[in-house]
Parts: sequence; C-alpha cells; structure tokens
Amino acid sequence: MAEPASPPAHQVSLRGWARRFLDSIASGKPSPHTLVAYQRDLDTIIELLAAETHCQPDLVGVDAITVTALRGAFAAYAVRRSAATVRRTWSAWNRFCGFLLTENVIPGNPMQAVNRPKTAKTLPRSLPDEAVARLVSTLAESTQARADDWPERDFAIIALTLLCGLRSAELLALDIRDHQIHPDAVGELRIHVRGKGRKDRIVHTSPPLTALLEDYLTTRTIRVGTTRRASADAPVWARFKAGDPMFVNLTGQRLTQGTLQYRVQRAYRRAGIEAERTAGALTHALRHTFATTMARNPTITVHTLAKMLGHESIATTQRYTEAAGTITRHAAATNPHYKLM
Repeated sequence: MAEPASPPAHQVSLRGWARRFLDSIASGKPSPHTLVAYQRDLDTIIELLAAETHCQPDLVGVDAITVTALRGAFAAYAVRRSAATVRRTWSAWNRFCGFLLTENVIPGNPMQAVNRPKTAKTLPRSLPDEAVARLVSTLAESTQARADDWPERDFAIIALTLLCGLRSAELLALDIRDHQIHPDAVGELRIHVRGKGRKDRIVHTSPPLTALLEDYLTTRTIRVGTTRRASADAPVWARFKAGDPMFVNLTGQRLTQGTLQYRVQRAYRRAGIEAERTAGALTHALRHTFATTMARNPTITVHTLAKMLGHESIATTQRYTEAAGTITRHAAATNPHYKLM
C-alpha cells in the first residue's frame, strides 16, 4: 500500500516545519542539549506569533513569518529575558528561516530586519598569579581529610585544566585511550581532546603534569582497582582498558559535571581564593587563566592560541589577547616609525 503523499508546503504548520528543520540538523549529530534549546526557542516564538496573529499555536502557518510579526514577537520575548538569551533565540530563528528559504517556503529571510541585542564586550577574568600559586601549593600539600576527598585526582584535574586550557566537557569526556606517550620528548604526553563542535585537537603535557596524572592513576589502582592485567613493571597506563574514563569518582564511574565543579570549588575554598574568580566560573576560570597567561607571551600568535583553545572563531580568541594586552603592545612596538621619534 502506497504511503500517503505529504501535504503541500503551504498547508504545513509552522510547528511542522520546525520539526522538519530539527530533523535536518539532527543529521549533523549536535548535542542533545543543542536540539532541546533549538526546539524551545522555536516553540516559544511560535506561541508569540500565535498571539500576534490571534490563532492557536498548532495552526500558525508560514504566512505568519513577516518582519512586523517577528519584531512584535521578539519585542515581547525580550521583556523578561537577558540579552544573551535573546541573541541565542534570534540565531536559532535566523537559521530556521534560512532553512525555510532553501526549501522555497518563504521568499526571503526576515530575521535580518529583526533587531538583535549587541554582544556585551566583557573580558574574561583570570585568576591572579598569586591566587594560582596559593591554589597549587594547597593542592600539593593536601591530604585526605574527608571520605570523599581524593587529593591526587583533584590536583591532576586542576593542573590539566590550568596548563592545557580544557573545557569541563572536554575533560570529562577523556578516555585512557586519549593519551599517547610522546616518542621524542621524555615525560611528555599527547592528549587527544574531543572539542566543542567536534573540533578535535592535540594538547601536550610537560613532565610535571605527566607525573601528576600518573600519581593519580597509581592511587586509582588502590582506590577502585584496575581493569586490565599488566606486569608489575608496566606503566600505570597499561593497567586500564583503552575505553576506560580518564577521571572517575569514588566508585570508578566516569566523573560527572556536578562532582567536577564541586571538587574545583572545594579546592578554591581550601586555598582561600573564592573571591578571586568570577561568580559562576569554576573550571572555566582555570581555562580563562590558561588563555590569558598564554596571551601574555609575545611569541604566541592569536592563531596559535586559537588552536590551543579549540576556538573556531579568531574573534573569540581575541578577547583573551585584549585581556592580556601584551601581544598588541608587542606588535605596536615593532613599528619602524618609532625610531623616528
């Protein structure tokens, strides 16, 4: 029996087109959180368009997508929401309207005529050098004071983030297989990081950081055991399977975002540097610190820093160079006209 034909494009509701759009972007394997955010942003504006056109949300058609209606919907949407939330929803609708345009459902993208709040030009706040020194010394001297303490693991996590600039999601996704002993540099590891937007990169550890990771894994063999047989003289990495998570909790399961942030915050408190971080920034404060520290080095270009951070856009990386300031000052100082002054 033949399948029923799809209704003509003009008979499909706006929510129906939104479902088709979400199906189209799902093939790119975005995170589940991304899809949920898109669906929420599309549905909320559709409800506001329904109010603008005085009909039920399920009955709103593509003819409701006009500049006037969208401006009214976004004006109502922005009343109790932050500029960042409005920008995110504007971007979702801009992409959705682009999809409708390619499907020949609408003659043009009206979102270009809908105002979008400007991006706030705030600079990231990194930890001062003295705060970093207090944090490291506190971690180095830490012992197990409570049942849920694991000082070697916490030190390895904070050191890896501080010295390599990993995002929290990247750190949590690491597996044992993601490490590789550097063939030419003794005491150095290459770590494969699965970055945001599937932008993978390789980060390099120095011998002190490698030693901290190996100390943590040694204590892990005692606390939660090993998953692979190895000889007594084998490297500690060989005692775990390739697919095992790099960082685990006290029961040997992959560390969660909540536990990670709690452990980092506890380390800040023990070091007495809680006031030095931006409110809400825990692991990310360490990434900010890595980025601005690297940006102070006049030999590191913004392109190199972008690769180290896994940024897709150079504009994102430039926020760190502006925070550090030294790269642009160094470049300005090379102007030969200074010799004439």
